[in-house]
Amino acid sequence: MGKPKNYWYGIAKSMIYRYPDIKNDDSLQCKQYTQAIEEALKGLERYENGEQRKEAIDLLYFKNTHTYEGVAQRFNYNWRTIQDWSREFINEVGRNVGF
Repeated sequence: MGKPKNYWYGIAKSMIYRYPDIKNDDSLQCKQYTQAIEEALKGLERYENGEQRKEAIDLLYFKNTHTYEGVAQRFNYNWRTIQDWSREFINEVGRNVGF
């Protein structure tokens, strides 16, 4: 994976990792990210494999227990597919938060 073209990509990714801790934080920034992440999660429902995508995000970022390869094996996909799902999700969170 090459360098992301959006300067904010790393910020959005970092906030996704922190979601389990920030979702109950009342600060404005945390509320904005929480809403952006939850909107992106809801948006996954439009995919036929939306539940798998949600679980992949959960394992990769919220629980931080799996790699792309581990999630790919779990769902019988190529790891690049999981990487694409991840990139799409991070970009969606960034768009939702206003980047």
